[in-house]
Amino acid sequence: MPRRGKQPTSLLAQAFALKESNGWAEVQDGMQIQRMIGQQRRRALLIALLAVLIIAAAGAILIALL
Repeated sequence: MPRRGKQPTSLLAQAFALKESNGWAEVQDGMQIQRMIGQQRRRALLIALLAVLIIAAAGAILIALL
């Protein structure tokens, strides 16, 4: 005997419903936030790497002067 009740919706139907609702804007906002976080992390790592290189260069100069 078939079960009566709500049929599960397909992923395509869910994606279309999400796109038509405000949920899609929220997803896009979340994706933009994730991109910004990634950019900030890369920028922070680059700054840290540059600081290490500057400190290493300064140390090498001091050692060379002694």
